[in-house]
Amino acid sequence: MAEKRRHNKKHVDSASVKSTLALIMVAALLISVAYSTCAKSDSEDYPLPYDEELTELTHVISPNIEDGEMLHYPGFDVYFSNIHRQPYYVSWVLTPEHASSKEFKRSNNFRPDPDVVNSPLLSDYRNSGFDRGHMAPSADFHYSEEAQEATFFLTNMSPQRNALNSGAWANLEEQCRNWAIRDSTLVIITGPILSDYLTQSIGESHITVPDRYFKVVYAPYANPPRAIAFIMPNYSVPGGVQQSVVTVDDVESITGFDFFSSLPDELENSIESESRYSRWQFSKKQK
Repeated sequence: MAEKRRHNKKHVDSASVKSTLALIMVAALLISVAYSTCAKSDSEDYPLPYDEELTELTHVISPNIEDGEMLHYPGFDVYFSNIHRQPYYVSWVLTPEHASSKEFKRSNNFRPDPDVVNSPLLSDYRNSGFDRGHMAPSADFHYSEEAQEATFFLTNMSPQRNALNSGAWANLEEQCRNWAIRDSTLVIITGPILSDYLTQSIGESHITVPDRYFKVVYAPYANPPRAIAFIMPNYSVPGGVQQSVVTVDDVESITGFDFFSSLPDELENSIESESRYSRWQFSKKQK
């Protein structure tokens, strides 16, 4: 009997060792995952936002605007001007999966939004000499038929000269998709600069013709997190996309908008004051 008890003791010791080793391995795996996640951030002071917090980054503080109407479409939001008949800005989150998707083809189904009283009309753009320039580009939404169709509402359009719409503006949209794939998600906010003194309009709806456009881009999962901004004239852009780089602070100063206010102040101030496009690896292709 004594020999059997010793045998049982050895068996228990072996099981205990195996159990301990298993716990150590699990703990090591959890530590590894946690380290890997934290390593994406430049500092523990700047934790990565949770997915639900990305939506907060698309919100823009827009004081002194009394005619704005927020329109929620599948995948993007439009802050629509009932006076200028176009967006003040459009915002969305672009993931790598969305940026690379080709599931649904471009529909070209341009149309008014029947739920918006002051929606522009197709006739407003006809023979105007201006393109119906997407603010949220359809190519960012080919992952969803509903979202892709929504980008063709005229409430998502602004009168752009073809030299811009098919040139540097289109190139910048393509760059953003490449960056989203590389940097694991972007927050994008873009629109016409309607704070300028503007006198030209088109159509019976009197859609204001902007002189300039802005785009603000934030990469929350880059290491370190970074932002970049652009201001482009409403015509051919000399020097292409890179010559249009400005700081987010510059865009805020011109438009009166406040971007990324949900970020910690230190991080917000840091990313909005920089304009180092060398960190973004621009494509050599320029239009």
